Amino acid sequence: MSSSVSIDSNEEGGMTYFQHGWQKCKEQPMVPVGVAATTFALLGATASLRSGNRKQFQHFLRLRVAAQGITVVAMVVGAYMISNKAEETRKSRERALNGQLPPDAGARAEEPVVVTAIKERRPEDTDAAYDHLYPTRQKTKVSDFTRRLRAAEEQHAADVEMSHTEQMARAREDSAAVAAAAERMELAKK
Repeated sequence: MSSSVSIDSNEEGGMTYFQHGWQKCKEQPMVPVGVAATTFALLGATASLRSGNRKQFQHFLRLRVAAQGITVVAMVVGAYMISNKAEETRKSRERALNGQLPPDAGARAEEPVVVTAIKERRPEDTDAAYDHLYPTRQKTKVSDFTRRLRAAEEQHAADVEMSHTEQMARAREDSAAVAAAAERMELAKK
C-alpha cells in the first residue's frame, strides 16, 4: 500500500528535483566536491576511531575541517558570482530602458535555422496562406517605451494628487456642514 506521490517534480520550472540539483552542481562544481571530501573525511575518522588509530583519526578530522572550509569558500564565491550576474543583468535592462543600447544591439539577430528552413520550404505563391504563422510585429523603440512610461507615471501622480485634493475639499465641506448644524442646534436650544 504505497502511494505514488511524486516528490521530484517541479511544476514551476518543468524540472525534476534531480535535474534541478544537477543544474546547481554544474553552476557551482566545487560545492559538491567539498561535500564529498567532507563526507570522506568523516567516514575515515569514524573508521579510524573504531580501529583505535588516534593519529589517523586526528588527520581525518583536520582533513574534515579543511574540506568544510573549502566548501564554505566555494559557496560564498558562487553566491557572489550569481549576485554579480544578476546585478549585470539589472544594469543592462536599466540601460536598455533608458535608451542607452550598445551600437550592435539594434541589429536584428539571425533567425534560427529551423525557421529559415521552413520559410525556404514553402512556395512563394502561398505566402499569404502562411502569414498568420509568421505575424509581423511593429517594434517599439526603447526610448518610446520609456517616454510613454514616464508620461503614465506623471499622469498617475497627478491623479493621486487630484484625489487627495478632492478628499481635502470634501473634508472641509463636511466640517463646515457639521459647524452649521451645530449652530442651528444652538439656535434651536435658545
